[in-house]
Amino acid sequence: MNPKVDFFISGATKWREELKMLRRIVLDCDLIEEIKWRQPCYTYHNSNVVIISRFKEYCALNFFKGVL
Repeated sequence: MNPKVDFFISGATKWREELKMLRRIVLDCDLIEEIKWRQPCYTYHNSNVVIISRFKEYCALNFFKGVL
């Protein structure tokens, strides 16, 4: 677990619990947790797999190359 992601989640005022749940789900997949573009990004063999984002009205789990 990356402490920078802890800081990202602690800064959330609206979606904190949802972000924690998404993080747990993604970490169960044995991905490497990093911060890229000021957001938690999860990689596998140095390739981006998924990123967690927070916005005013929603939070999102976005997949890179999702169709593959």
